[in-house]
Amino acid sequence: MKEVCKAEPPIKAAVLMTCHNRREKTLCCLESLFACRNEEVFFDVYLVDDGSNDGTSAAVREKYKSVTLIEGDGSLFWNGGMSLAWRKASEAGDYNHYIWLNDDVVLFENALSELLRGVETYPDSIICGATIDGIDRTTSYGAYTESGQLLEPNGGFQEVDKGAINGNIVLVSRSVFKKIGMLDSFFTHALGDYEYAHRAHRNGVGIYLAPSSLGECDKGTRSQKWLDAKVGLISRFRHLYAPLGDNPNEYFYYEARYFGLRKAIYHYFVAHVRAMFPGVFQAGIAILSKGARNG
Repeated sequence: MKEVCKAEPPIKAAVLMTCHNRREKTLCCLESLFACRNEEVFFDVYLVDDGSNDGTSAAVREKYKSVTLIEGDGSLFWNGGMSLAWRKASEAGDYNHYIWLNDDVVLFENALSELLRGVETYPDSIICGATIDGIDRTTSYGAYTESGQLLEPNGGFQEVDKGAINGNIVLVSRSVFKKIGMLDSFFTHALGDYEYAHRAHRNGVGIYLAPSSLGECDKGTRSQKWLDAKVGLISRFRHLYAPLGDNPNEYFYYEARYFGLRKAIYHYFVAHVRAMFPGVFQAGIAILSKGARNG
């Protein structure tokens, strides 16, 4: 009797997303994700809608019925929302991979295939995808060198040696998740992706940047009202400690863990001085820049 070869089951992945009041961007992202679907991978989408009031959830339910929607109360932001999505996914099934995807990314058709090719080439690793800006077509997000320089895709998988990553397009293999866990819930919005990369390095987990850009994502700007001398002192400190600011407590936690207590204390002190005297600080920067040009 002839032996029947059983086809290998497709790879199962959980795509983790979070959103807040960006209905059209979220829908565009999901459209690009489902356009990437192929026989290599079966994926479930876990989307946290963090208190949107623009009809995001209703629109997703109508167009993408397979998406698991998780309701937030508006206080989760990026790291909180992604952590919740990851927890729900890990409780729901045993996935081969977990894919972080920002809802303002439009994926290219080869995105999932390239992520899978990376983890096949480098098992038990993290694969990061770079994105390009929709206007100037330059690299907008991805991976960084240890000195903080943004890496450019070069046609081959590049090891991210000691550097950080942006969480826009990232594949985390199941073995990595089992080894180092999920995003640190201490962070509210920023730094969760940076911290995860440094935790991976510390635990001997390889991180690799994909050979080419895997999607389009415009460069964002962070609120700098805490450095605006026209804003009142109390308001400046509120902006400094806001989730979308540069929360000194979260930066202190991150830097003390990976760069030493001395550096963490120094930057904690400097952040408060800058918030108290932004005009003086900006004037000092201008003088230094002028001296450098004239020197």
